[in-house]
Amino acid sequence: MFLILFFFVPSQEVESFEIREVLRCILHTIVFHRALGLIRPKDIDLELFDITYVQCGEIEVEKKIDETIEHFISWIDKHPNKKSQ
Repeated sequence: MFLILFFFVPSQEVESFEIREVLRCILHTIVFHRALGLIRPKDIDLELFDITYVQCGEIEVEKKIDETIEHFISWIDKHPNKKSQ
C-alpha cells in the first residue's frame, strides 16, 4: 500500500518587481531537491522576503533557470491582463 500526501498552497499575488526572485527561489528549491549525484549546495539569502534557499551550484542549471524565468517574464509583459500560474 502506498501513502500519498497532498499539499495545497494557497494562491499568492506578488508585485512585478518580486516575480524574478520568487521564481528563482521556487525553481532552485525544486531542482535542488530533485538533483541526483554530487552537487555543491550554495545558500542564497533572499533579502526581499528575509529567507534563505539553496541552489545546486551548477552554472548550467542557473543559466537554464534564468532563461526560463526571463521567458516567463516576457510572456507576462506581453499579456498583462492575464493571470499567470
